Formats: sequence, structure tokens, C-alpha cells
Amino acid sequence: MAYARVAHHDAETKMRHRLLLAMLGAALLAVTGFTQKGPKWSASIKMVHEDRLNENVDSVRGIGGTFGAASWRQGETPTISVVDLTFTYGGMERELAWGIFVGRCRSASVSIVPISSFPEIELTGGGGVRVQAQLSFELPKSGQYHVNVYKDRSADQSSLVACGDFRYSAKG
Repeated sequence: MAYARVAHHDAETKMRHRLLLAMLGAALLAVTGFTQKGPKWSASIKMVHEDRLNENVDSVRGIGGTFGAASWRQGETPTISVVDLTFTYGGMERELAWGIFVGRCRSASVSIVPISSFPEIELTGGGGVRVQAQLSFELPKSGQYHVNVYKDRSADQSSLVACGDFRYSAKG
């Protein structure tokens, strides 16, 4: 009789362990599903260069190098998106404007939201900054977009300092 109780107890213990392992596995899958990275757009920002006779040499130094990056992802709700921008600039200007535009770099296009929706880039002594914008704009899943950085809020092509084409990744 004691043997039957021990065997029954061992069977219950094994069943509890299996149940616990199954619950842990389900919990791990659920947590992994919640922490999985969602879709996002990424861009490397490069200085724009032309043959500008009136341009300050410091503002175009390092032509061709990467001067920043931007990532654009969904916010807390589907109708909100968030843009993170890091940027380094050696020009004289200390406050720059930026925005996301339809199309590819250097194409004449419109901003997805007004330029005033993007906070100014306020450069510090080192010339590097990180800024974030929360937009009332659903994250697109297709199309062509780019980020422009300007010397001023005019968003005029003549004040363009840098640009980066966004690339979409469904898995972040």
C-alpha cells in the first residue's frame, strides 16, 4: 500500500512538472511575441553637396560621410508614429530644421506633416544631437520617404544641409 502511494505521488509530481513546463513555455512564447520588434523605417543621413561658391567650408566638411541616422516606427497607437534622429553638424548654424518627405532625397516633394511638427535640432558645443518627434501620422508600410535637414525653417532646397533615404524593414 505504501508502494502505491509513492508511485501515485511520483506520477502526480511528474504531471505537475509537465504542467509547469508547459505553462512556462506558453509564457515564454507570449513574452517573446510582445517583445518582438515591429516594422520600422531606417535612414543614414549624409551631407548634401553641390558646387556652392557661397558656402562656408565648415558647413560642408567631410562631404560624403554619414552624419546621422533616423529611425521611424509605430507609436503607442496605430495612428501615431515616432521618429528618432541623431545628427552631427559642423556648420555655423546652431538650430536646424528637419522633416520627413515623400520620395527620394533631392526630389521636389512635400512633407508628410508640417515642418513645425518636428522639433528643431538644437546643436550643442560638440555639434551632435539626438531628437525625437511624435507624429500624428500612421506608419506607412510601403512607398518612398526621406528625411531632410535644413539650415532654417524655410525648408527651401537652397537651405538643405543633409538628406537620407528611408528603407523599410517589416521586422525592425
